[in-house]
Amino acid sequence: MKRHILIALILIITAIYGQAQSISEDSGKARDVLESLNKQFNESKMLQIDFLLTYDNRQTDEKFDYKGHLDVTGVKFHLKIPQSETFCDGTNIWNYSPDNKEVTISAIEESERDAMSPMSFITSWQNGYKLRYLGEAKIDGLQCAEVDLYPEDHNSNIVRIRITIEKQGNKLRKILNQTKDGLLMTYKIEKIQYCNSVTIDTFQFDSNKFPGVEVVDMR
Repeated sequence: MKRHILIALILIITAIYGQAQSISEDSGKARDVLESLNKQFNESKMLQIDFLLTYDNRQTDEKFDYKGHLDVTGVKFHLKIPQSETFCDGTNIWNYSPDNKEVTISAIEESERDAMSPMSFITSWQNGYKLRYLGEAKIDGLQCAEVDLYPEDHNSNIVRIRITIEKQGNKLRKILNQTKDGLLMTYKIEKIQYCNSVTIDTFQFDSNKFPGVEVVDMR
């Protein structure tokens, strides 16, 4: 489940990165809103995001929420959520379980690496979404604009992605991902920072910072 949530979040973030090139010319207001957001993302080298995830599986009646933190640049990312922490430097991925005091190391498959790369996403999914501008509304007391993205590929498991953007400061506030198998994942962005410097240490597990952890190398 953790991996499913991780990949979904990476794909959604990269989808937003790519919308300036993957939307159609007749999308009007939705195109303008997403291009403005995309410009902010592309002007920074790294995104740092604090979010609240609400996971709602309507097939299994499983529902929960928790807070997390994501650092992402290109194919590299660091995700911290309760009970786990994941590091990825684009070549290897470390999954750390503090409860078990264990970290597993795996090599990333080429297909996964491409999926995590914003540039590869743009190339693979050009004109991959239909857009709908839903207008402006007060959401959580803030004046926001909302845009829905619908995949053109009817075989996609995604039904829609809804992006909510605060008008003041053009800030990303919420992302909702709905799938055909009855899953709703809502990422409420509590804090987002655009960074102009990147340190590789952010995306690699340092055993010196986690003494006594058992390392299971699966490469």
